[in-house]
Amino acid sequence: MHYEGFQQRCKSRCTKPSNNPDYGKEEEAKSDTACEAQVAVGMFRIPEPIIIQSIDHRKIEFIMKSPAEKASFEFLLLSYHARVKWPELTEMNCTLEIISTLAKHFKNCTSLSKTWTTTVSKQTETFFDMLCVNELSISQEIWDNVEKHLPSGNEHVIVRAIKKFRKVSIVGHKIEANEITMLIEDIIENFKIVVNKRKCEGFEEIDVQEYQLYILNYSQFAVDMQSQYNDLAVTLDFKKFKVIFTGTTEKIVEAKVKMFEILGKIKCDLRGEFCDQFIQYLSIQEVDEFVRTQFYKKGAFGAWEFQKGNAIGMYSFSGHEAGVAFDMLLTSIVNEQLYISNSKCVALDSEQWLNEQKTIRRIHQKALIEIYIVNGLSDRNVSIYSISARAARSVHGEIKKFFSQYTPLNFPINPTKTWKEDENIKPTENTWKIEKYLQPTANTWTADRYIKPTAKRWKEGGYIKPTTRTWKKDKYIKPIAKTWLTRTGQSIYTLVGDITCLDVDVIVNSVNKNHQLKQGLARLMVDKGGDIIRRECNDYIRRNGTLEEGDVMWTSAGDLPCKWILHAVSPVWKNGRSNEFGNLYDCIWQSFGKAYRRECSSIAIPALSTGISGFPANRSTDTIVKAIHDYMKKNGHYTSIQQVYLCDINTDTIDHFESALDLYFPYTLLTDYQHDLFHSDI
Repeated sequence: MHYEGFQQRCKSRCTKPSNNPDYGKEEEAKSDTACEAQVAVGMFRIPEPIIIQSIDHRKIEFIMKSPAEKASFEFLLLSYHARVKWPELTEMNCTLEIISTLAKHFKNCTSLSKTWTTTVSKQTETFFDMLCVNELSISQEIWDNVEKHLPSGNEHVIVRAIKKFRKVSIVGHKIEANEITMLIEDIIENFKIVVNKRKCEGFEEIDVQEYQLYILNYSQFAVDMQSQYNDLAVTLDFKKFKVIFTGTTEKIVEAKVKMFEILGKIKCDLRGEFCDQFIQYLSIQEVDEFVRTQFYKKGAFGAWEFQKGNAIGMYSFSGHEAGVAFDMLLTSIVNEQLYISNSKCVALDSEQWLNEQKTIRRIHQKALIEIYIVNGLSDRNVSIYSISARAARSVHGEIKKFFSQYTPLNFPINPTKTWKEDENIKPTENTWKIEKYLQPTANTWTADRYIKPTAKRWKEGGYIKPTTRTWKKDKYIKPIAKTWLTRTGQSIYTLVGDITCLDVDVIVNSVNKNHQLKQGLARLMVDKGGDIIRRECNDYIRRNGTLEEGDVMWTSAGDLPCKWILHAVSPVWKNGRSNEFGNLYDCIWQSFGKAYRRECSSIAIPALSTGISGFPANRSTDTIVKAIHDYMKKNGHYTSIQQVYLCDINTDTIDHFESALDLYFPYTLLTDYQHDLFHSDI
């Protein structure tokens, strides 16, 4: 009815010219079409939103996180008069809502509205069908390795590692996503092969003697075995004196048989008894390397070992070769002797004699000069060792000239007086050198004879903490402390205080690779000892280049009470993944070797790397003590070092040192503190 009434109104508005019989028909048809369009607009309805629930939520997440893909999808919907209502990322699910943007003013809006739902749903499904989701499960034993080697995604693909479920999800366009999936599958397969191979492999360590390692190394045993057996690895460990085999059990057995065949052919030339000074000189690392270099240059081979009674065993592939190597060893080291009469022996205790030795070593540095004092019944001998006959003769003449100029006035000797109980005069603080004076007994220091130091003097920065001494009304009581003993007689002490104030022969300092001395203990040493320490470090770096972790170098001590400083490049803590323990171990081992090279009798060591380097204190102290234990086990009978002081300002660190000492050195003594090491002028 509404439609018929509307047509009548339209016809009544039309006029038909009398002279054109067809005009009325044309106008009537146009009027009918316009009327139908207006009726259609009046019947337009906006389509209901589309709810799509079959799309993988990982595809939706990929679209939302990829700006290019998101814009592409939104543009597609816009061309079909639609827009998407994106869900929140925190509430991601499989539902996607698409809303119509059709309006009455759009051309053909009614017909579009009738097909809008079907068309938009189909286009949306087609767009998401171009994406794929691939998921790979990974076993726990290879997860960490695979995760480290996963390829990174791009704008067309997202790679996601789900550690909780040990799965890898790859989402993106099918072609790119499938390519990356195949790449990850290859990575997984390669690590599976490695793991399966390891399961079939064996691992074995065999303890050997040091000379046996040198012989195996000279005979290219490890190289030959690895070239003969592709899946066998052989390692010669010169620190632990082990041969390490890794491979299948069958191949390890065959390699061991060949190793024992080589070792079974070794012959020994045993000679002795050599003097202590010769053994000590040959134990120096630089001398050891020089002799082995001489063997190499002259085509000889031999590996020696120190044995009981100062004997030396030379090992080689035949008795003749061992004898040739032994003769070459003896001719590589030169010895000169100089007799010192009893009247001039006192000069050996003078400061001038110490300076003379330093000068000789500096001038003949490349000749590796070592000077030893051999005590006789009524006289002494100066024994000069070198790798150069010319340098040894030159030093012999210099020392002879030195003693020819001796007079008591020219060589004042520092007194070695012992303070007795009946003496009331307090020695000056400069007299408390561990090599020159004995500490007074407790009975001497009664309240009326000794004035208690002021609080200022007992600061932690330069002296032992107040808790280490007990003050009573009538006398001063020294605390009881524990001393750790090595099997070869060396003493190890722990001290709480400033290590720069210790009056010892050498202090070990922790530095970085460039020796900048700008932080921590290194900076404190420069502040107290003077800029000469920094200059000597800089000179060394200019001449020799930067050092690596585990390396050690010498400088003088400047104004510090010690004689020398050993600068050790201690490792930076990286969670134990960069051989930090081995490098710290090398720092201690090299420090002891170089201290022995200078005939040092006492050495002080802090908890290296525990400051800005971040090394855990318990692990650092344990590694340091283990290195001391291993060094003394091998070299304790020959080394000049007799006192080792482990010092730190942190009491917790000292507790860690003592725990490690109890583990490695079970032999202890409860003794009074025998040395007042902390120097008061620093």
